[in-house]
Amino acid sequence: MLNISSIIFSLKQSTMKKLLLTSFAITLLALGGFSQTHIAVQSNGEASFYSNFANALAAATAGDTIYLPGGNFYIGTINIDKKLTIIGVGHYPEYTQASGITQLDGTIRFVEGADHSQLQGVYLTGNIILGSGLANQVVNYLMVSRCNMSNIYLSYDGSAANDAMHLYFSENVIRSTVYGGYVQYVQFSKNIIGGGLRNLNSNAIVRNNIFLTTSSGYLAYLESVVFENNVFLSTANPIGFSTATCTFNNNIFVNNFSLPVGFSGSGNVVNKPFSQIFVNHTGGSFSYESDFQLAETSEGIGAGTDGNDIGIYGTSVPYKEGAVPFNPRIVSGQISPETDEDGNIQININVEAQQR
Repeated sequence: MLNISSIIFSLKQSTMKKLLLTSFAITLLALGGFSQTHIAVQSNGEASFYSNFANALAAATAGDTIYLPGGNFYIGTINIDKKLTIIGVGHYPEYTQASGITQLDGTIRFVEGADHSQLQGVYLTGNIILGSGLANQVVNYLMVSRCNMSNIYLSYDGSAANDAMHLYFSENVIRSTVYGGYVQYVQFSKNIIGGGLRNLNSNAIVRNNIFLTTSSGYLAYLESVVFENNVFLSTANPIGFSTATCTFNNNIFVNNFSLPVGFSGSGNVVNKPFSQIFVNHTGGSFSYESDFQLAETSEGIGAGTDGNDIGIYGTSVPYKEGAVPFNPRIVSGQISPETDEDGNIQININVEAQQR
């Protein structure tokens, strides 16, 4: 923990802009008092500031980073057609008490030209979509992590086939369904998924996720998808229409699951009482009050294909508590309500550096 006190910003000498040229200083924008009027765009070591997301997006060029502070930002439906890194302060209320969560009101479409983009640390009221039509839906090497969103459509409508590849979704809360668009080399790792998966085929890996839905048939239109180390909470059969030849290894099922004809796999724990899986989750949709660590007596402890736990706290790099983004986090802070006689503002902050 880094404790910084009595940092003085001289408004007269405009030293604020100088300080904010570093990613650490840009993080200070998350502190109340600056947050609602400053979105930072970092480009080639220089920072510029905007009062709304649309202007920041328009000003950003390929390769830039947009830092979003805590607060609500209306975006409508936006198209991102260039390589950008967009970072908010996070979406877990407990971990953003000093700044508030970063909430984007709307839907994000990544369209042709947005290869290698990253999105992290935001609550999105709408969806993430690849493309606005067949002509611009191919986006490669996209990474979305530590976000909360409604649905994911990996083609412009989710069911149309898309040639996009190398997509990675990790440590997200996906409140509803993933429509896969039959993309290639896609991985879903350590996500909390409220609905199901549809429209995926070979080269799709689904590993260490939690499926909260209580519906049946929520794994539909899937072929040769690999499921490993996941937790499926529905008491109903997960296999839906046109799902075939998938592999299930070392998953936990509340349902008394058995492999259908043509499927393969081993090491699955089935017919597991719901109450014996997690430390605290009462069922239903996602809640920030839930604790998805495995219960002390869970059969999923150390039972993953890699020798780590089943679920989101498995792998060698488990789900990060609070889904905190990789940039420094303001734990607490206070801004003086007025300037002194020299025009200075005093800020006392407590900042926590992040290792990942």
